[in-house]
Formats: sequence, structure tokens, C-alpha cells
Amino acid sequence: MLFRMAEPTITITKRTSKGTPIRGACPLCDSEFSTEAFDNDESYAHERTLNADFAAHMKQVHTREDVNQAAFRVMRESTSDAALHRLPDMAQRGLAKAILTDIHFVIPVLVLLGGIVLLVKLH
Repeated sequence: MLFRMAEPTITITKRTSKGTPIRGACPLCDSEFSTEAFDNDESYAHERTLNADFAAHMKQVHTREDVNQAAFRVMRESTSDAALHRLPDMAQRGLAKAILTDIHFVIPVLVLLGGIVLLVKLH
């Protein structure tokens, strides 16, 4: 059985008088996240914003890409709009190269076969 380490959660460092979290910190480093600029706005989603900022920080700073994630990222980047716009040019160059490679292979084979046929007819 494989065990995974528990993912760290944001440490709340300051709350409003009503208990709403408005500042938090990363337990792995000293990064702080704050919604104090909006502490008077009760309709503002302080906790959700702090958690989203912390999640983005964790992904960007503390998470390493595994092989599957790297493969997925490479596939996503290669099928992006920018890559698809280059595809016709790349396909044409690839097709031309394939044709030239095949011609260089096919012509000597045809010459060899033609020589064999000629020898068979002569005998």
C-alpha cells in the first residue's frame, strides 16, 4: 500500500472581528496571502480567495511535475493553436522530405530490378 503525504493547508494568521479569515501564510515557506484590502466588505469571498491563492502558490512553487503531468503538458502545448497554425508548413516540408527520401531509395531498386529483368530476357 502506498502512502501519500498529506498536502499542507494554509495557516490562517489574521481574522476579522467576526472570525472571517483575511490573512494566511504558507506553512512551507514565509509567503503570505491577504484579503485585508476588502476586510470591510462582508460579501467578499475572503476564505475562498485565500484558498485559491494558496493553491496557486503551492502548484507554482512547491509542486514538481511528474512524468504523466509532463507528458500531458507536452501534448497540450503541441496541440495548442500556435502549433496547429504551423502544422501545414511542417507537413509540406515533411512530405517533400519523405518523397525525396523515397525517390533516392526507389530509383536504385528499379534500376537493379530492370537489370535483372534484362538479364533474364537475354538468357
